[in-house]
Amino acid sequence: PLRVFWKISVPLARPAIAAGVLVTLMETLADFGVVSLFNYSTFTTAIYSAWGDFRSIEVAAQLASLLVLVSFFLIYFERKARGKAKYYSSDVSHIKAYYAKGLSGWLIFLFVFGVFMLSFAMPLLQILIWSAELFSVEWSDRYFDYFASSGILTFSATALTVVIATILALPSRQKSNSKSLQLLIRFSTLGYALPGSVMAVGLLYGVQNISLISIYFGGSSINHILFGSVALLLFAYVSRFMAIAYNSTSASGEQIKPVYEQSARLLGASRFRLIKEVYLPMMTPGILAGGLLVAIDVMKELPATYLLRPFGWDTLAIRVFELSSEGLFERAAIPALMMVFFGAIIMLLFNKLDSEQY
Repeated sequence: PLRVFWKISVPLARPAIAAGVLVTLMETLADFGVVSLFNYSTFTTAIYSAWGDFRSIEVAAQLASLLVLVSFFLIYFERKARGKAKYYSSDVSHIKAYYAKGLSGWLIFLFVFGVFMLSFAMPLLQILIWSAELFSVEWSDRYFDYFASSGILTFSATALTVVIATILALPSRQKSNSKSLQLLIRFSTLGYALPGSVMAVGLLYGVQNISLISIYFGGSSINHILFGSVALLLFAYVSRFMAIAYNSTSASGEQIKPVYEQSARLLGASRFRLIKEVYLPMMTPGILAGGLLVAIDVMKELPATYLLRPFGWDTLAIRVFELSSEGLFERAAIPALMMVFFGAIIMLLFNKLDSEQY
């Protein structure tokens, strides 16, 4: 079995492994909270310092440009490492799974159980202990505002992203026959390759340049309208997480056989009725899965939220970061536990919506 694993399973899983490594590298490159708490200087902390401490959008933009180059280099390297190799597999659902027994089985169990304990169970237990000890010290009415801000931003960004992703992912003959339209859709999903800090700085720099052009032609600046606005923050969320919603929704759309559209057309169904009664019901699982992933990502997003949020719109993630950066880890456990609770609500909500479809 071990030789089969290394000689067959691993090579077949190479595309998935390469994609997983790329996602891990991109998430590590984009991380802000952990590296900031450990006082480790990275591009993301330097970008935040350039804008947050020195209010220098030019320096922040230069650093963001370098980070973009690094991000696209990683994407290119992953594509190059994969090469032109393609892997195909047939239906293996009828093949009996291999069950590890004896020493190898126990080693696999201990490894998986150890990952579960270290990455989830033990941190959650510690958060529960700290929350119980310091709940009366940290809790105040401000947490209702934190929860409301997180909820409004999460559900607004999720709804916008899912609606746009669904429109882009709907099966269409025009989309299938138009290379330019496919390219535009591809470009609209590239935001996930950019760290949140880069996305925020890019938007700030773009708004500033638009204001300068407007002033040059005799108009007025729009900085005071868009800087620190919910609209700019939601635009950053949609641009950043469009790929997640689109990939999930598109995967469901690609499973719809063309014969369904042809049958509906023969029966005289309009485009609107075809979308309402055929496409949307069959794409619902992908839409809900994409919405769930977007909601979780928006809820815990920190760099873009920290740089673009309106005054007074502190979220639970920002509260966790602020308390942790001051060394108050025990008190930070309370907003962290609320984030876990908020994530559980989101999952239950999407599970309920999914169960109502069947």
